[in-house]
Amino acid sequence: MIATETRKLAHKTFVVAGVTLGMACAIFLVWKAAQAVLIVLVGVIAGVVFDGGARGVKHVLPVNRSTAITLVLLFTATCLVSAFWWSGSSLIEQLKGLSTAISGPVTTIDKYFAQSVGNILPDGTAAEFTKNLPTLLGGAADVVTTSFGISVSAVAILFLGGFFAWDPGSYTRLFISLVPDEHRKCAHRALEKSARALRHWLLAQAVSMVVIFVFTLAALMVIGMPYGFALAFLAGLLTFIPTAGPFIAGVVIVLTGLSASLQMAAYGLLVYVAIQFLESNFITPMVQQEAMAIPPGLAIALQLIMGALFGIIGVAFAIPLAASGFVFLKEFYEDATD
Repeated sequence: MIATETRKLAHKTFVVAGVTLGMACAIFLVWKAAQAVLIVLVGVIAGVVFDGGARGVKHVLPVNRSTAITLVLLFTATCLVSAFWWSGSSLIEQLKGLSTAISGPVTTIDKYFAQSVGNILPDGTAAEFTKNLPTLLGGAADVVTTSFGISVSAVAILFLGGFFAWDPGSYTRLFISLVPDEHRKCAHRALEKSARALRHWLLAQAVSMVVIFVFTLAALMVIGMPYGFALAFLAGLLTFIPTAGPFIAGVVIVLTGLSASLQMAAYGLLVYVAIQFLESNFITPMVQQEAMAIPPGLAIALQLIMGALFGIIGVAFAIPLAASGFVFLKEFYEDATD
């Protein structure tokens, strides 16, 4: 009897040690290969987007899945090339000008606090803020500025997303094969619900981004804010990042206004408040009725962790990845325990 209990205890200890070691190895791998992991994660998101697009095409056109995926990929590539061709150079110039414009107010604010309450930033931080922006992006900056490059990263993501969307069944079966036989049906249903929830979230965010971009551009043009197109572009883009994104967009708008005058900064603040009111009371309730919800505290914690690992892009994709994972776990365990 004692020998049997000893063997059971040894087996449990071995399992716990093995799981702990596996998790440690996985964390170490993610840390050392953050760039590649980031590309793969964004590729998975792209695959979900392409898959959703193909489903929409099949509802409209009498084509098979392969043709639908091909049409979606061609449409995506055409949109990206066209956007860069028509507005890429002007947008880049505006972003450069915007970076220079906000460096002045940041330096002024830093000097004011240094004289009033002491240094709140390390020496030279404010002056170098916009010049060293890639450094502030952490691992994400490495992806777009060093070994991968912007073009290589984009092509890699598109190819990964295309492969994932072309034959999702292969990857689903590979994942399901890791689950014990008696729970594979539950895992398959949970995976489908998780993917559907992720598609709904991405669609809702896309709608929100477009609406915020249009509204912000119109409002900034009315008040005569400098670099209005670049600010509207950033506001729409940062809408993808829950919690932190809109706040960052508001700070940039106000700082840009300060580069012109206090009155323009006040107008920028009013625009930001109006954007938040519009998003919180109209856009979000309307387009995210089926979206995945995560408590704000947990959302911020996840964004901090992903930001430490992958930089700003990790912050951007922390919520959809985590929320889809929570949906999978919830559905799997509820189904498995019924």
